[in-house]
Formats: sequence, structure tokens, C-alpha cells
Amino acid sequence: MRNKFVITCIFILAIYNSSIAQDSTEKLKPALSFELFVLYPHYFLEYEIQFNYGFGGVVSQNFKPFRITTGLFYTSKKYYNSFESSDNIDKVTYSIDYYNIPVLIGFPLNKQEVKKNKFLIETGFIFNIPRNYQSFTYYTNDNPKTINETPGGYEGGCSFRLAFQFHRKLNNGFHIFSGVFTDYKFLLDHISIGSSQSHWHPTYSEDRFMAGINVGFGWTYKKR
Repeated sequence: MRNKFVITCIFILAIYNSSIAQDSTEKLKPALSFELFVLYPHYFLEYEIQFNYGFGGVVSQNFKPFRITTGLFYTSKKYYNSFESSDNIDKVTYSIDYYNIPVLIGFPLNKQEVKKNKFLIETGFIFNIPRNYQSFTYYTNDNPKTINETPGGYEGGCSFRLAFQFHRKLNNGFHIFSGVFTDYKFLLDHISIGSSQSHWHPTYSEDRFMAGINVGFGWTYKKR
């Protein structure tokens, strides 16, 4: 009788351990998530800032306890400089498009398996690719405006990002999120050495800091 009891306990314990191991395996399985978002960037410049915006998408490989993210997103950068004391120039406006490639790693700040709400801290690098630069000089005497384009040999920069995100799970597959971020551009946009246009006005690459907010939605695919 005692042997049967011991055997039964061992059998129950084996089933329990097997269940825990299977559950742990399920939780440790990596998952892919795809996210689309819009964002508002604010540049810290010594010029008047116009309204700017951005949008894009990323794909993340979710491990435990972190995730790795990359993708592509667009941001505009528009601002102007007024010349109130000038007799000839009214203002100069600047416009540039950035195509950005993020390489980020994120860590959850709470146990995401048991809650619908998830808080995430994210950090990494953003590779900034400038395109379609234009500056317009407007004159007070009705002269035609002057247009300057991106010079040859112009190269992109790289930024360090720190971000906080809030995710709300809608169901097993979909979620919505919002977040705040700040970027420090440690490698400014620049004209390569030897360019014949090294005198070109580099005003739109003088900023180091940018902050912003984003909102979006995502879909998670769990591997089986």
C-alpha cells in the first residue's frame, strides 16, 4: 500500500513537472510582431519650427526578456529664419526629408504574460538618411525666390535613442501602443571631405537633440 502511494505521488509529480516544462517552453517561444505608427518630432533648433510629422513601420523579434527591432520610418524637417532687420530678404525656409533605419533593443518593465498593459523601455541607434533638401529665400522687393538643393557628397548621420512605450493588448494577436522618445545625434549630417560645395550652408544639420511622441497598432505572430 505504501509503495503504491509513493508510486502515485511520483507519477503526479512527474505530470506536474511535465506541465510546468511545457508551459515554460510555450512562454519562451519567440514571437514576431509588426507595427505601424505615426509620430510627431520636435527639433531643438535656433530657428522657427514649422509643423513636422512622420510615419513608418517596424518588425520586432520578441525573446524573453527582450526584443530586437528594426524597420523604416519617414520624418519631415521644416523650419524658417526671419530677417526682420534686412532690407532685401524677408525669410529663408528650409525643408528636408529623413528616411530612418532603427536598430533597437527593448526590455519590458512588467510581466507581459499576465497583464494586458505592458510598459517598455527601448534604446539603440537610428541611422538618418537625408533626402530632398530645399531652401527657399524670399525677398522683400518681389524678386523671384532662390532655391537651393542638396549638394553632391552629402552624407547622413546617426542618432542614439531612448524611448518609453505603453502597449495595450486588444486580444491574442493585436495591440495598440503609444510612446515618447528622445534622440541625440552624435554623428551630424555632413558634406564629405573633398566635396566641391564645402561652402554650402549646413544649417539643417546643426541640431543634436530631437524629442517626439508616437502612436500606432501592431500584430503579433507566435511561432508554434
